[in-house]
Amino acid sequence: MRVIVYRKNRGSRLPFALCLIPVIAAAQLVNFRNDVTFQTPGDRLIRWPDGTGLTGTNYVAHLYYRSSSGDMVPVYPDVPVRFRPHTTTAPGTWSGAHRTINEFGPGSTVTLEVRFWDSRHGGTFEEAQTNGFAVRIPSFNYTVPPPGSTLMENFSGRWWLDCPTMPKPIIHVQPTNQTARAGSNVTLRVVAEYPCGNQWYFNGTPLPNGGGSTLTISNFQAANVGDYHVVVSNRAFVPPNNFTTSQVARVSLYGQAQLRAFALSGNRFVFQVPGDAGQTFVVETTTDLTASAPWIPIHTNSAPFWFTNSATAADQQRFYRAVSR
Repeated sequence: MRVIVYRKNRGSRLPFALCLIPVIAAAQLVNFRNDVTFQTPGDRLIRWPDGTGLTGTNYVAHLYYRSSSGDMVPVYPDVPVRFRPHTTTAPGTWSGAHRTINEFGPGSTVTLEVRFWDSRHGGTFEEAQTNGFAVRIPSFNYTVPPPGSTLMENFSGRWWLDCPTMPKPIIHVQPTNQTARAGSNVTLRVVAEYPCGNQWYFNGTPLPNGGGSTLTISNFQAANVGDYHVVVSNRAFVPPNNFTTSQVARVSLYGQAQLRAFALSGNRFVFQVPGDAGQTFVVETTTDLTASAPWIPIHTNSAPFWFTNSATAADQQRFYRAVSR
């Protein structure tokens, strides 16, 4: 695990802040939390390697203390606090809770340490460390503030987890179908557990810059219409347990040329050309689908409209398409 520890100056902007906030005059009572409201940004404070926040109530965090780092014990009460669920607006944060630092009065220095783990792998940090996922940060010193203090912040750090080797990634938020207007920006998103990296695909082909938890398609055009999905992998490098494939998201162009509602009317073939009101389409036809066959324009109109083919024998077998103009 990579951990950068540094002291935070008032007014600075840092991606992570763990605050120990006395809530009453008894200075040893602190609020164990990492979702401080004055932090900018105030979310996604513990991150997987792909940048997404560590979320899910199966993950728990606990504060440990001692006069030195050699014999750390849980701060009372010894019940870990849970991370917020995957639907949270503050990914990477746990639900704050009051903790009491016994045996240390105002002005004294206590050594603190934060540990968090996946409770599915064990009810304690030690069990999870043996069976699956558990992380402990380097210990740090905290000076117990004097009575009456309203804020004391001694520790700030940036927590980016190393690539996990197990288990197989679990996708909680899938990319979804979208319809976009030409020239707009489209964003697809995935949220997963145990991700080391992501690879996005367009119509089955990997995208050269598609490696994040989100994929942004700028200036969306007809050439971008198609199917998108993402493969989330961990560090195991042993298929099939090292990656999970998302569902396919179809991204369409709003008002894109299409034919629908096919029917017969008086022995004539009819179909509808939908689209934005006032958008102009040209109906083109051909009798041959080879690459060199010409498409002949036969009708121009503003959407939506119905088209009826002619009654001549030559039109009894023909191909049609609509082209936006």
